[in-house]
Amino acid sequence: MLITNDKKTSCSELISRYALRMLIENAIASAVAFFHTTALSSSVAIRIDFDVLLTLVGQAVYRLLAQKLRGYEHSGADVVFRKFIDTPAKIVIATKEIEVQLNKRANNPILAQSGLINPPFKLPWLQNKTVRITLR
Repeated sequence: MLITNDKKTSCSELISRYALRMLIENAIASAVAFFHTTALSSSVAIRIDFDVLLTLVGQAVYRLLAQKLRGYEHSGADVVFRKFIDTPAKIVIATKEIEVQLNKRANNPILAQSGLINPPFKLPWLQNKTVRITLR
């Protein structure tokens, strides 16, 4: 049974539209749950728009990261954060290099296989220091 006041649109079109709307609502719910969109920094409309923009950028960055991690291509930001980002590490800062030594974890082989650990890269905004990520 389908209850609607839209007499012109066919049932299949209404169901398709609802399915798309449900996907959008689920994505927003995920953003609220993980990025705490409900705890915006200000009630001023411009700041709210900026907060929502940063939330969407954050989601996009996590989505790009997930695309590089075999088996996690369709994972949400919360799963990627928990499995790969929220991890202890030892950071060694030298004059020309910063080494991030990740502790042993079950997901490290996936991270290594993704190519995100090698090669080292330079950060222009950090006096052009080289950042090297290694597994301990």
